[in-house]
Amino acid sequence: NGNAIIDQTLYRMFLKLKNITRQGGSVTLDDLGRFEARWNPSRTVRSVGFAPSPGFIAGTRAGYVLTDAQAKAWP
Repeated sequence: NGNAIIDQTLYRMFLKLKNITRQGGSVTLDDLGRFEARWNPSRTVRSVGFAPSPGFIAGTRAGYVLTDAQAKAWP
């Protein structure tokens, strides 16, 4: 079943992303953005931050899926 394969792929991708950020690393996905762990030692708080790419920002505003290269050429 195609849907089961897609679901399993997305599940594994997010699990891998979670494991990398949990260890203090960051993950950058082209045309989407960067996920990273953020630590606040004074409050002992850990959270995951997301910094969107230019293509993601422009595409969201325009209502289209855009790559970073397309976003640079976007009017």
